[in-house]
Amino acid sequence: FSIVSTDATDCGTTALDDGSATVNVTAGSGNGPGYSIDMNGNVTSGQTATELNLSAGTNVDVVVTDVEGCATADNITVGSLGVTIEATNEVVEDLSCGGADDGSLSVDIEVVSSSNETIVDLSVTDPGNNTTSDPNAVGQVNYTYSDNNLAAGTYIITVEASNGCIFDFQYTVNEPTPLDVNVISFSEPKCFNGNDGSIDVLASGGSSPYTFDWSGAINSNLEDIDQLEAGTYDLTVTDDNGCTTTISQTLQNPDPFSAEVLTKNPTCNGYEDGIATVVNVQGNQGQVSYVWSTDNPNPNSVS
Repeated sequence: FSIVSTDATDCGTTALDDGSATVNVTAGSGNGPGYSIDMNGNVTSGQTATELNLSAGTNVDVVVTDVEGCATADNITVGSLGVTIEATNEVVEDLSCGGADDGSLSVDIEVVSSSNETIVDLSVTDPGNNTTSDPNAVGQVNYTYSDNNLAAGTYIITVEASNGCIFDFQYTVNEPTPLDVNVISFSEPKCFNGNDGSIDVLASGGSSPYTFDWSGAINSNLEDIDQLEAGTYDLTVTDDNGCTTTISQTLQNPDPFSAEVLTKNPTCNGYEDGIATVVNVQGNQGQVSYVWSTDNPNPNSVS
């Protein structure tokens, strides 16, 4: 009799139990049904018998006995059909700025086997768990997968070979901390049309050092600015990677400070009973003080 085996598939770290061994009886006495075929303890009658679902390295002991009781034995070991899928030249480009979609991924895929296996499917699962297939990879032994404009997150490339071996490759596109800027304090001009306002900001995230560009400010390249009139000031902050963010702050003009003076003339020439009174004081910031100026060296009352 003869024993023929088919190799089991070895997918690198995963072995498939898809090997087999078949016995064909070609000589002996009696008719076919008279043969007893024992394969590792599994006994059948006939001229042929098969064991399926064998893993690589399985030893199959066979004893064939005919109707006369004559027996002969042999054995065979299921071989290994080694297939692996390799990923090389792996290049991952992280996002340039927080919130951007400019990451990229490139990797060379190769099916390594002794049986000329090829790629039957290459799919990519993105961070949102969406899966897309690359039809250009089908039928290839060597293939370069690349993609651009990627968001941050984990990408899983799944490659299936024509013998059923499946390999996963995982890559992570990182996102830098987003560049941020906030106004931590500001002061508006104290007087109408004054220029003593100021704005203090704090930049964070991104990649330091930062550069600052204020619109309409005297010292426009400083982080904190002062000597400001009322108005809106726009700030653009740029980090060391060229990432930018903007913020605006408006300073309000206080109401104009005004007052009226009412006077009453002296009743007679030479009398000192004239009166000057300040009324309708408006737009003042806090308590008002008064300073009078007069050409009378001895006014009776100034208050």
